[in-house]
Amino acid sequence: MFNINEIESAERKRRFPLSDESNEDPDENAEQGGVMPGFPPVHGRFSGRPQHQVIGRFILFAVGSIWKAVCGMDLKSEDAEQIQHQRENRESGRAERENAIEQLRRDSSSVSLWKAVIAFAGETFKTSGRGSRPGIQFTYRVSEPGSRAGRRYAGETVDGYGNELRIRVNDKEQKKSISRSTVDLAYSNAREIMMTEGKVSGPKKLRVPGAGSYLYCLFIRFGVIKVSSDGEK
Repeated sequence: MFNINEIESAERKRRFPLSDESNEDPDENAEQGGVMPGFPPVHGRFSGRPQHQVIGRFILFAVGSIWKAVCGMDLKSEDAEQIQHQRENRESGRAERENAIEQLRRDSSSVSLWKAVIAFAGETFKTSGRGSRPGIQFTYRVSEPGSRAGRRYAGETVDGYGNELRIRVNDKEQKKSISRSTVDLAYSNAREIMMTEGKVSGPKKLRVPGAGSYLYCLFIRFGVIKVSSDGEK
């Protein structure tokens, strides 16, 4: 019959071969904080701890360090790609806005004006203010095609876009909206005043109550109007 103790002893010898001079049990030695065969003794602050625990902690530390390094490289790579993507978007948007303004200078039609409005959607503007009251910063977006407010517009439309501006202040969309018909009216008035006076001195000159403060700064950015004539300083 087989002796279970002899089998276990043979298995331990196979896993942890010892020299002929040693009769130590490696399992018992490890449990008591001894030295496992093939590994140097433990010194320093880990002295007295079972060697297999020290080695296990070292392996976990090494794996964790490698994992952090790899993840850090991935995050840096993702950040770099995101920054590059944002830079390309900014450059593309800048080129689109410049092209829209140039097109508006060559062709003063309502369609060219609305394309400029579309190109500047999401950009930050600031109203001129009134008296001691400072102006407010705002952005806007253009409505989707077929939206309720722009359905009655009779002019030529721009594919993929509606005919209404929706004002946003502090990243919150306001109840204030400006129809494209109002934009066209203000644009026509601005061009007329520029031809006769050489400047548009304020939002009221556009003669579109409630919308002039917003459209005034847009028209300045588009180069449609000037706040002073060429002879003024």
